[in-house]
Amino acid sequence: MGNANRIFYSLLGLFALFLSSSVQSFAGEIKVKALLVWGTDEKKPAGKDYKQIPEDWRERLRALRWKNYYIVKDQTVEVAKNPAKFDLSERCTVSLKIVGDQLEAQVFNPKASTPESPVIGKKISLKELKEGYLTVLGGDSKDRWDDSWAVLIVAAD
Repeated sequence: MGNANRIFYSLLGLFALFLSSSVQSFAGEIKVKALLVWGTDEKKPAGKDYKQIPEDWRERLRALRWKNYYIVKDQTVEVAKNPAKFDLSERCTVSLKIVGDQLEAQVFNPKASTPESPVIGKKISLKELKEGYLTVLGGDSKDRWDDSWAVLIVAAD
């Protein structure tokens, strides 16, 4: 009977160790980069320090029609249980929070008639995000005809 107890407690210990390590891999924090991107057929405006998105991202966005995708601003944040909320422009506030095994991303326009309502939102698998998944939340530009804006969400290095 002593041998059976030893085996039982050894297996119970291994199970507890496995359970705690798998919970830690999905819970906790994730470092995320959010980028405000302008999609246009125009050339980069003089005097602006905009950079093009990386070439491999352009390939992922090939279904979209614009010639140029400029990074207007980017921010890297660590997202934990409490939501991370930050401004990428005066009309673009991003909220990120972990809900289970997903990252909930919402974009707000503080200048809109209903600033508390998200303009767009999406839930992203944490697993896919960590594997290099690129998430795009975007819409038409209200300032320039035929342009677009987007917030790209990627896992940060």
